[in-house]
Amino acid sequence: MRADLERHFSPRQIVELTHTVAWENARARFNRGFNIQPDGYQ
Repeated sequence: MRADLERHFSPRQIVELTHTVAWENARARFNRGFNIQPDGYQ
């Protein structure tokens, strides 16, 4: 997977993508832990 990413993105972009994925994962776990439901925004 890393080799595929490196063919398409710069190292800086890979770090940013990794950060975004980690943030969304943490946010989703937080919301689930506190039973926070979506408000219907898209």
